[in-house]
Amino acid sequence: MTFGIRELSVIQTALQLKKRSMAFNKTWQKVHQDYQIGTVHGKELHLTSKELEYLERCIYAKQVKVAPEQSLNLESDRMDLLNFLKDEKSGGYSVFGDQLVFASVHAKLPLKQGDVTIGYKGLVPTIYANELCCKKIEKLIIVENGTMLTRLFDWYEQLPEEWRDSLFLYRGQGQNARQVFELLAKLPDHTKIAFYGDLDPFGVKIAAHFFKRREMSILIPSCWKELSRNHVDNNTTKFFEQINSGHDLSVDTTQSLAFRNLYKHLQINQIALMQENVNRLGPLIELKMD
Repeated sequence: MTFGIRELSVIQTALQLKKRSMAFNKTWQKVHQDYQIGTVHGKELHLTSKELEYLERCIYAKQVKVAPEQSLNLESDRMDLLNFLKDEKSGGYSVFGDQLVFASVHAKLPLKQGDVTIGYKGLVPTIYANELCCKKIEKLIIVENGTMLTRLFDWYEQLPEEWRDSLFLYRGQGQNARQVFELLAKLPDHTKIAFYGDLDPFGVKIAAHFFKRREMSILIPSCWKELSRNHVDNNTTKFFEQINSGHDLSVDTTQSLAFRNLYKHLQINQIALMQENVNRLGPLIELKMD
């Protein structure tokens, strides 16, 4: 049975401190169940000195090349993990999981080593956040669905003209999403940011999640007030799947009035339009969250 790098880090700490009792968390439950070592006492797992020795010699050392005293870097990629692990894949590392995914038509991607032209149809470069020159990012549009990045040249002219020279960034999932939030924290105050996503309860809630981290606008079709449940692109099945999940944003006074009114319109008219369908509705407008 193999352990991921975070599990190995937990085991490493116990070996470094020569701990013989530890909280019976998921890592130690796995150790106990798979190797039949340790005794459970309430919410703790207790190991004998011989079991601790076995843990190091027969479990930890089978996966790790170095002694427990040498720290593991949880953020290492597969090349660096080879310095520590016998199988770099056991680190649970996703090759592109920690990278940001961009696209552009006019804006260059500002890297510490120089600005890069990426405005080519279908090009979606990935990069580590620490390679970016964040202070040079003037406008950023976070896009909910990756397909919209690959098809950027097909729809970017629907944006308000002042947003067309933005960098476009996929909002990510899992590891990618964490990197997006970290990037938002690093961007300078002068950077203009907008979110463009599905026009449905989930899409608006994703936007609300971003608003908590950083002030930004939302991009929506200019005809949004005219949309009803009978629109050819509307998916009422999706609406009913989503509307009962989470709290009612239309009455959330921590949100701006413009945002609450948008959510209320979706509620009343039972609207759920996927981003690709939103793209069929024509020009987009910027809804500011004042």
